[in-house]
Amino acid sequence: MQIPIFIVLPLGLLAVSTASIFVRMVPDLPAVTIAFWRMAIASAILWAVTAPRRPTGLSSANRGRVIIAGILLGLHFACFFGALKYTSIANATILSTMAPVFTAIIERFALGRTWSKTILCGLIAAIGGAVIIQGGHLGLGHASTTGNLLGLAASVFIAGVLLLTEQIRKDSAALVFSRSLYLVGALTMLLMAGFSGQSLLPAAKGDFLWLVLLGVIPTVFGHTSFYYAVKFVSPTVVAAVPLGEPIVASTLGWYLLQENVPGLTVVGGALTLAGLFLIIYQSRRIQPN
Repeated sequence: MQIPIFIVLPLGLLAVSTASIFVRMVPDLPAVTIAFWRMAIASAILWAVTAPRRPTGLSSANRGRVIIAGILLGLHFACFFGALKYTSIANATILSTMAPVFTAIIERFALGRTWSKTILCGLIAAIGGAVIIQGGHLGLGHASTTGNLLGLAASVFIAGVLLLTEQIRKDSAALVFSRSLYLVGALTMLLMAGFSGQSLLPAAKGDFLWLVLLGVIPTVFGHTSFYYAVKFVSPTVVAAVPLGEPIVASTLGWYLLQENVPGLTVVGGALTLAGLFLIIYQSRRIQPN
């Protein structure tokens, strides 16, 4: 039974928006360490849930795609968590959710897909709102340049993940695909930690609780929801939904961490939410070609 996409995508957005908060709770852990535990925990949970059912595995062609997608996902998380170390929650989440720009270009010019006016208006509004929220702090001379660039790199990597996921999900179940995706991502971070000499051990006893929450809420429930949805709607539609993450994350950051929410975030957030409403509403009628 297919779960309605207009339910899956908003719930996925709420789940992934908690990631920034959990990461801020482990300030002493390197980005690679956080990314490793996030994916390792999520993979372990999904393998435990699905193994007793003996689901159909991945085809040989999809195994290769999963390996590439898993590496890209690991790099996405590493860049995103690295961005959070150098810049604000708002900046990191905005720039790391620019994936629809890249997926839209590829889908239009490489895959020959066309978009309805409603989808295009929604994308323009959502991205425009994100730019307004950013408030012009993308200059190379800005103190958070490193974080901004890492956030943008995270968008490129997750765009690749979603485009590959569309191909894999044509004949693979979401949970079977996701458990392998997260496993490859965790192994990628394990290799990166080995080459860089970084420890994968939590710095304090309380860190592991936040890492578990990071693996469960924004990963198992959040990212897996997006990988479920990409079988029924295009990667660009799915990629656009996390544009609402800066709004939810900034609100949580203000409420839980007392981080200031600039006025531009409020204005841009309203525009982004309006765009996401159009995209999600119209997505019920859009199917990938």
